[in-house]
Amino acid sequence: MAARSSTINTRSRKATPQLWPSGTGAFVRRRTIEFAGMLLAGLGAALAIAGLSFRVEDPSFNRAGDGPVMNLLGLPGAYAADLMWQTLGLAAFLLPFILMVWGLGICYRHTFERWLLRLISLPVALLLSALVIAYFPTPKGWPSESGVGGFTGDLLLGWLSTQLLTETWIVAIGGGVLAVAALLVVLAVNRADWQRLIRAGVLARPANGPALGSARARRCADRRHPQRPGPGGGDPSRAGVRRPQVGDEQAFAQDQDQTQESGAGRR
Repeated sequence: MAARSSTINTRSRKATPQLWPSGTGAFVRRRTIEFAGMLLAGLGAALAIAGLSFRVEDPSFNRAGDGPVMNLLGLPGAYAADLMWQTLGLAAFLLPFILMVWGLGICYRHTFERWLLRLISLPVALLLSALVIAYFPTPKGWPSESGVGGFTGDLLLGWLSTQLLTETWIVAIGGGVLAVAALLVVLAVNRADWQRLIRAGVLARPANGPALGSARARRCADRRHPQRPGPGGGDPSRAGVRRPQVGDEQAFAQDQDQTQESGAGRR
């Protein structure tokens, strides 16, 4: 009796129609992840546009202005650009670049691996990059009151050189090495990415011809510069074999006639 009731329940569950077709949940999940990645990439692009359209005359945290806002993203863009230029200088443009790389990676891979480590390494990479850039002199006509590395880079460079009792260029070199390492962690360049980069470098043709070790490049070179056929018509098994010419049939017929005449004379 129990077996019969379980069979009936199983049949009833199987007969229940599904509201959504199979695979709908996975489809919605992938589209949601892709939408989040697009938002993140869009935020990075917006920060880049705001930073590139920075104007000193725009209202900011240190300046109040009644004139028109020249920033392409309006008043929010003016405040964001001022914060970027004043705090990190040129190093601030790494932030929109990283956000766009993250967003495109999420859209492509549908995942965000090692997110906690990457989030922790992000401010470290930005601060170390600002330290390195702060070592260089500020050019004339610089739009910001701070240096090329922002006031954060200036403070870090001066404080570390004082604490370590060393020259600023040594601190800048050490900070550059650590900044590159932190950026690699932030961008999550894994083994597969390195293999793609190496493969792309191998497949790329230099100016003087195809790259070595690339079968695809060799095939392209064979198409562009085909080898001329040899005596055998390009077939190695027929090398050295002479092709019949136009007058060969007539010469063969004459030889046959001469052979028959000589045979008739002997008889």
